Amino acid sequence: MSSPAAPSARTVLAVVVTVLSWASAFVAIRGVGEDLSPGALALGRLLVGTAVLGLLLAGRGWVAPDRREWVLLAVCGVGWFGVYNLALNAAEQHLDAGTTAMLVNIGPILIAVLAGWLLGEGFPSWLVVGVAVAFAGVLLIGLATRGADVDLLGVVLCVVAAVTYAIGVVAQKPLLRRLPGLQVTFTACAIGAVCCLPWAGALARDLGTAPAGSIAGMVYLGVVPTALAFSTWAYALTRMDAGRLGVTTYLVPPLVILLGWGLLDEVPPALAVVGGAVCLTGVAPLPPGCAPPVGGGPGRAGARRHVSDARAGSGRRWGRQVPGTRPGGRTVDQQQWAQVVEAATRAPSIHNTQPWRFTATADQLDVFLDPGRALPVLDPTGRQQVISCGIAVEFAVVALAAAGWLSEVELLPDDDADHLATVRVIGPIVATDEDSALAASIARRHTVRDPFQPRVVPVDLLDRLQAEAAAFGTWFKPVTRSEEEVATVFLIDRAEEMEQGDPAYLAELQQWVRTDPAAVDGVPVGAVPAEDPHGRPSNWSIRDFVVGTRSAGEGAPVDADAPPPEVERPTVVLMGTDGDDRYAWLQAGRALARVLLVATAAGVAASPLTQALDWPATRTRLRARLSLVGHPQMLLRMGYPREGGEVAVSGRRPVAEVLTVAP
Repeated sequence: MSSPAAPSARTVLAVVVTVLSWASAFVAIRGVGEDLSPGALALGRLLVGTAVLGLLLAGRGWVAPDRREWVLLAVCGVGWFGVYNLALNAAEQHLDAGTTAMLVNIGPILIAVLAGWLLGEGFPSWLVVGVAVAFAGVLLIGLATRGADVDLLGVVLCVVAAVTYAIGVVAQKPLLRRLPGLQVTFTACAIGAVCCLPWAGALARDLGTAPAGSIAGMVYLGVVPTALAFSTWAYALTRMDAGRLGVTTYLVPPLVILLGWGLLDEVPPALAVVGGAVCLTGVAPLPPGCAPPVGGGPGRAGARRHVSDARAGSGRRWGRQVPGTRPGGRTVDQQQWAQVVEAATRAPSIHNTQPWRFTATADQLDVFLDPGRALPVLDPTGRQQVISCGIAVEFAVVALAAAGWLSEVELLPDDDADHLATVRVIGPIVATDEDSALAASIARRHTVRDPFQPRVVPVDLLDRLQAEAAAFGTWFKPVTRSEEEVATVFLIDRAEEMEQGDPAYLAELQQWVRTDPAAVDGVPVGAVPAEDPHGRPSNWSIRDFVVGTRSAGEGAPVDADAPPPEVERPTVVLMGTDGDDRYAWLQAGRALARVLLVATAAGVAASPLTQALDWPATRTRLRARLSLVGHPQMLLRMGYPREGGEVAVSGRRPVAEVLTVAP
């Protein structure tokens, strides 16, 4: 397997900010503890964190949790955010910051224990050894505190904090399969704040007597270690392996000791330092691929590797087969790979350029960008073509699941810029009815540019689509407010006007318009309206593919006595990502694939309205006018196709032309 690419400078910066922020929290709690009681400090910090996280979440939409998810959110909020903060604040009334950090950092080993017990991940030998060693370290720290200027109660409170932290993370893990990470963190933080409301009176009293520096410290704890650090952790987790990133949290205790020494003039007892080192040694056996998440990052779909069973809402598991797997080998034969690639090539692509190549071996499929099919005028950065390849990747995952194979996706697996993804077969599974339904939707899905029926797409379906997109770190925002619609329509029209006035764009467009019904690529003229799109009764202008060949005044005859046509009001949704690099584009493509297939299975069709995203100027203005936090990647019109309407099917290149089977 190729080694993962080195993280970018921005990713490294995000890791540094996260580790320093979490380390500073231990010192800040210790510093303000004389002026703010544990309960008051916990409530104040969580109120500030909830407010900041709420601002970050604004405009991203909301995925409605189900009953089970609300229970898990309550466990996470009460345990991790509520009890954890109370116990941690109280512990630092008895222990120095460095000793506290070393004790709390047994959390990862406790997470592994709970995951083995509650999530069925087992108890390998490294886990048993790690538990024993970490427990010995706790005993050493307990012995070090006896007779010192501290007491054993602080050790007990730290263990309580570590346990509730571990319970919170294990409760969070299944939540992140469907709900966006930022929403989970915000909700859990708000629940923790509600749990601490009994200390509202204490907070009011302490704020009345505390110096400005201590109040500022409380605000700092809410803004930086809570809101900022959780956000930078999420950013890094979408760009690094979770195991590699989890190891960086082991730097927190030594940093806390250094900060406590420099800022508070306190150093843990020598035996406590030894005990802390033993605790960290107990945690160290965690294999890199098994390190649990230590923060409110997004679901594992945002990580570089993603075990995919292509089952909506089923809960994707890591490093092991999901329920419904069956024993057996993991070799896919050449005919099966041809069928999978045939399904992958049914993915929509900008101008139907089909910018992909595939290489298959016995147990993996590598997906490459085909630079020979680029659109240098319309898509100079390759963003839209990489998104198209992301759709093809997820179509392959869906096809594999329907054929009875569990797969793992690794994005950007090496330094080859054209090597976008590796789909690796993990083992056989028993395909479900939903697997088969989604795979059947691959062949049924077509881009529909004709007007839709006057039926509203159900809110429940939009919520489902939003959850599907969120699993890949992609937000899904219906454009519903009138001011948002006006701004978006204006920018689409402006971009279309710019494109129609660009001879280079028109020349490139005509290269991909096909008059031959048997063409294997490009956009068939039968699939696009012959009349001027601006003349159709709709606010939303689709792309005009034949503008360069249409004669002036050409169009359907108008009956002056006919009643005005019904105005089309499609559902329009905007999809986007926090980042704007190839990784984000691939994730957006995978999310779009899931959205299109689930919508198709529900009888809903879609077509792109990407003109405003083609041009950097209009894309930037759209982001500003809609107050988007992140980068828009796809704009879709969605609705129910008119009955009896025929859709011209765009061609696809033969599988033999795009697939190479390696020996």
